[in-house]
Amino acid sequence: MYIKLNGKDFTGNVFKEIASQTGKGKILIDSIKYSENDSIVEFIVKRRTIDKYKSNYFGFIKVKYKSNDFLKTKVQFKNVTLFNVDNKDKSLEEVNMLFGVKIDSNEASISSVEEVEGETVFSISIKYSSLDLTLEDIL
Repeated sequence: MYIKLNGKDFTGNVFKEIASQTGKGKILIDSIKYSENDSIVEFIVKRRTIDKYKSNYFGFIKVKYKSNDFLKTKVQFKNVTLFNVDNKDKSLEEVNMLFGVKIDSNEASISSVEEVEGETVFSISIKYSSLDLTLEDIL
């Protein structure tokens, strides 16, 4: 899979598709790299492959993932203006993503499923001037 988004005007459906592609995945914490000079954030996610899409009675689309079939995907954001990582457990090598990579018009975020005392163990916040996102499977 290779997805490249560059610009400012996208519908919410595009952002939902990115969240679906990375949903129920894991982020490899040691792979996170931020270059302030180049305004680039990169990291690797292990995403599940999608088995099928299913629509319910109300028209909501539900994604069914293959159980243990993971693909490594490099995620890269350019034009980054602010980058923040909050890691409360430095011993973790990877964390399960709560909703995948959540994207908005000027911000992206990732939160972990894991919690300690009611607080999320790991989260990333990325702000950018305009969206320049690449998702590329590593074969």
